[in-house]
Amino acid sequence: MLIVIFTYSGISTIAMATSNVKNPSISIPKATVIVTAGVVSLYTLIMLIIVLTVNWSTINTNSSPLIQSINGMNINWASATINAIILIATISVMIGSYYKCNKMIISLSEAREAPSIFKKKTQKYFYLYAWILTGITTLLVVMLSFFLNAKLFSYLLSACSYFSFFNWVVNLIVYIIWLKKRSSEETLTSHLYVENSVHMEQLLLY
Repeated sequence: MLIVIFTYSGISTIAMATSNVKNPSISIPKATVIVTAGVVSLYTLIMLIIVLTVNWSTINTNSSPLIQSINGMNINWASATINAIILIATISVMIGSYYKCNKMIISLSEAREAPSIFKKKTQKYFYLYAWILTGITTLLVVMLSFFLNAKLFSYLLSACSYFSFFNWVVNLIVYIIWLKKRSSEETLTSHLYVENSVHMEQLLLY
């Protein structure tokens, strides 16, 4: 369950990118749908392949079940291809996480909840100090991996998943409270929310 939560927590990077998107009202919903559909489709396809090719009682948890499935089908080139895809995906996740961490540091600095130095930017709108802090922290984590080995991955995965779930719960509670206490001037223009509201009314009437 923690791995599933960790997988979907990356969708918050899309929300972080709203301030840098030229047309967020169109691009952000489209990106959200594509990312969600892509993750669901990928996991469903992988699970289907594993279930159809490997006996569940013979799966070894010390290695990837998908690699075991491919090796069982005697497809030699597929194993290397999958590993290459995983490497590319890992780099993509790292870039997205790096960007998200920078945006969080900058936002905290602008809200005066972090040192003001992190909101300073160069003439080319590059937040140098925020990038340096994120880079140093990343290097420290990499150095820790040499001492904690596999335990570090488990610790980081668990921490990220628990914090992500906690953040989602808090966001949902705050959103519900805001809907009840918002003023008449505060409006919500979300097609998803409007559609859900209409469907809920139809269900209640039914």
